[in-house]
Amino acid sequence: MDLKTGSKNRIDDAEEKRVELHAHTKMSRWSGVVSAKDLILTADKWGWKSIAITDRGVTQAFPEAMKTVADNNLNIKVIYGMEGYMTGDDYMQKNAFHVSILVKNVDGLKNLNSLIDFSYRDFFRQNRITKNKLARFRNGLLIGSACKYGELYRAIIEGQSDEKLIEIASFYDYLEVQPIGTCKDLIIRESFPYRKIKTEADLQNVNRKIIELGRKLNKLVVATGDVHFLNPSDIDIRTILHYNMGFRRREDIPLPYFLRTTNEMLNEFDYIDKQTAYDIVVRNSRIVADKIEKISPVPTEGELPILAKTNYAQDLVYDYDIVRLSAIRTIAKVTAEHYVRCYIEEKKLRFSDEKIKHIVEGITGVKVVTAVNEYGFVIIPDSVREFIPLQQIPGSRILVTHYDRGFLSDTIVDHRRENM
Repeated sequence: MDLKTGSKNRIDDAEEKRVELHAHTKMSRWSGVVSAKDLILTADKWGWKSIAITDRGVTQAFPEAMKTVADNNLNIKVIYGMEGYMTGDDYMQKNAFHVSILVKNVDGLKNLNSLIDFSYRDFFRQNRITKNKLARFRNGLLIGSACKYGELYRAIIEGQSDEKLIEIASFYDYLEVQPIGTCKDLIIRESFPYRKIKTEADLQNVNRKIIELGRKLNKLVVATGDVHFLNPSDIDIRTILHYNMGFRRREDIPLPYFLRTTNEMLNEFDYIDKQTAYDIVVRNSRIVADKIEKISPVPTEGELPILAKTNYAQDLVYDYDIVRLSAIRTIAKVTAEHYVRCYIEEKKLRFSDEKIKHIVEGITGVKVVTAVNEYGFVIIPDSVREFIPLQQIPGSRILVTHYDRGFLSDTIVDHRRENM
């Protein structure tokens, strides 16, 4: 299919359809250019039983995904997850490996939220997760080997021994292989270890090795698309975004990260036998999806009421997670709004306040706060906090919830607890 003219009215006419387990939305900062709503509605139109949302380091798209299913009375199962940045236990490790994390059940949701909390508190502005902590909190989660920036893919390119590759692959619940087109930039990279990749055949051999490891370890190997936009023709949107971000190196070429139909994905693996291609594209993706429960990722007001303690300010102790709405006044200079205004002044641009709000929400996924609650605070019990992942505002020690849903909206969090 021509990437420039790929139809926006594609259909998935396969008798048995695949499941996409690796998809980014606009909440993957500077990367995804498709909404959770459009991904889910497209998957439902194609007759898919499930689709995963796996944004980079955040779960900001969960409320939109949940609302899309409810508002449109859909029967599709949204698999809630995240692509994390995994490091060794050395906190100074320069590079982090990508890792796919899928939520199997409510316990897994709590553990994913805990991992997000840790990632923003333990690694200032880096939102990374140590491998040991991931292992400790993997109950209720499925861990996938992710993309070309994953630990296993990198080890294969480096030429590590079979023994080492088996050790690495053993950590994961399922292994991922992806279309060759999404990895073509590796062919023209000159840094180690990517300089070892010279041709598309080399990329095919990496996928063959992952499939071989899956057979040796009796682990499911799944073809995932690393989706960043909806249709092939949307490639220009991401290309323009990246160009304006400064991605102008020789290897920064447009890559086909679109949502593939079942047959489109099968065609991506025409270099292996048909049965194996069918297994990794269709059979195994459905098996993984079947291991996952249909859950609600965002608590409703009725399920988890927040207790507002408005008359006991003098009795507050820092054993709680305290939400201070008035804190917005003191952290204005470290919010995304501040960065946007600085850019506007530097470029001598004229943006309305409404446009600035729109940009800030697009960058951070956090609603810009202008009003201050008259009481200034509420207390969130630990039982509720488990369901509210927090993120750090760059340049500060303040965490903010990114769930804009009733009582969870417009809250700035002063997170005091360190003994977790």
